[in-house]
Amino acid sequence: MRRFSLLHESGRISPYSIAPDALEEVLERNDNDAQRVRETLLARMGDVSVFMREVKQRFSIWYKHQNGNRGTLWMDPFKSLVVEPSLHAMATLAAYIDLNAVRAELVDDPADYRFCSYAAAMGGKASAKDGYRLIYGGSSFAEAIAAYRLCLFGKGAKPKGEQDKDRGVIPAEKLDEMIRTGGKVEMSELLRRRVRYFSDGMAIGSNLFLKGIYEEHRECFPESRKARFATMKGTDWGGLKVVRDLKVNVFG
Repeated sequence: MRRFSLLHESGRISPYSIAPDALEEVLERNDNDAQRVRETLLARMGDVSVFMREVKQRFSIWYKHQNGNRGTLWMDPFKSLVVEPSLHAMATLAAYIDLNAVRAELVDDPADYRFCSYAAAMGGKASAKDGYRLIYGGSSFAEAIAAYRLCLFGKGAKPKGEQDKDRGVIPAEKLDEMIRTGGKVEMSELLRRRVRYFSDGMAIGSNLFLKGIYEEHRECFPESRKARFATMKGTDWGGLKVVRDLKVNVFG
């Protein structure tokens, strides 16, 4: 009810929605009608088409009310498509989406655009990483992202047309570097981002160094650690280990 009321806080109801007061009254009755309404609302929560329709309608109503506009606000309706669950089809579509910010000339590397799943995965977000692992048949994230980066940068380096040869593309030198490394994420690239190991890891170094720290300051270590040190994830850190392992979001 709180979310529904916020959506309709202007008091102007879309033709597809019930007024918040009326909805609350129905749900409070808790009868068969209320249950049907509840099930309908819950089903909508996973429907992207319904979500986009509601967002665009609500914004249109608000904008027209604020500015006295008439007619259509959005140029095109929301579109969706069914995608074959094959590696080639899913990787191509993912690359198309992740390259939106590059085509718009906001960044020349999609990892620098925080509002895409590639940047989220490079930042260590578990759900984003799982998405790329799923595309590549459940292989490890390191293997999946290496293969995907070759696809992403290969497609991103191609211009939309001859007139756009140098606009909205990934620079050729970035593509060359990606091919040289086989898509692997190099330490130099990751060090440009905020690496949480260096702020939240408690202590970093070789296994021998960390054991010495542990013996000297045993009382400072969580009981759960007991001198077990985690290998740093995300790239080849040259055998560095860390006291406080990070379950998610290695890179911020």
